[in-house]
Amino acid sequence: TPYQARYSTTAMGLGMTLERSLRRDGDRFTLRNEGSVLIASLKEVAHFSLVDGQIRGDTFSYKLGGLVRRKRAVEFLPEQNLIRSLRKDRWTEHTWQANILDRLSQQEQLRLDLMTASTAPSTLRFHVIDGPRVRERVLELVGKETLETALGALETVHYRQLHDDPDERSSDIWLAPSLDFTMVR
Repeated sequence: TPYQARYSTTAMGLGMTLERSLRRDGDRFTLRNEGSVLIASLKEVAHFSLVDGQIRGDTFSYKLGGLVRRKRAVEFLPEQNLIRSLRKDRWTEHTWQANILDRLSQQEQLRLDLMTASTAPSTLRFHVIDGPRVRERVLELVGKETLETALGALETVHYRQLHDDPDERSSDIWLAPSLDFTMVR
């Protein structure tokens, strides 16, 4: 189901509002994540379709502007048996596989997987392409939690991404079952 959401976050230590939207045009979907603050801007766009409940990527682009500039892109080319991925101004090529996702559409696949599960799985795994590597992202269920949000109290499922070095970084996500598992934090 198409949606729009607004998130508060930080970029380079400054508060930023991100606008996220999912739009549908026939059999094709566009997931967009955008925001800007004085010295930084972020824009991510993923185009994809659905095949048997699984996201099949078309294209992905990511641009971070400001003092730090980054650009990433992914082109899914199944008819050429190829996935092309741009990172650090260098394109790499990979053999096409149906289960590989870009960084943004992986978040939407997470929602789809949770919507079709009878209970929240203890572990979720996704293959995500980013430049020369395809990494397996593993999300582990932390538990169910009630969060106070701008919408009021929401029941959520809380997942944590496992990292090679957990002391290096933390990636947590809270999703609301009552909102089709849309991210609320």
